[in-house]
Amino acid sequence: MPGPLRFLTLAELVDRSRVYLACIRAYCDQRVPARYRAEARVEMAIRGASVFDCRPPRHPSLTEWSRVPIAQPRYDRSTGQWRLYWADRNGRWHLC
Repeated sequence: MPGPLRFLTLAELVDRSRVYLACIRAYCDQRVPARYRAEARVEMAIRGASVFDCRPPRHPSLTEWSRVPIAQPRYDRSTGQWRLYWADRNGRWHLC
């Protein structure tokens, strides 16, 4: 039987978050082979820890890559677990 539910301290949460973020960053780096990174990338934003599908500008006058959110890990304080959500085409988030 599990012990009583307790909240993580900020230090514990930061330590766990670093591990999870490192895993997400490694996942993003492995998704697109190096030879195709001029055409597509998978990136992670630290704020919100969202994962984005990134594409180069489609018009010569544009300089910024497009970024579409595709996944987002969220920490559930009640369970102490991370959950992964995916974004549909309407920008709504769903639990994987």
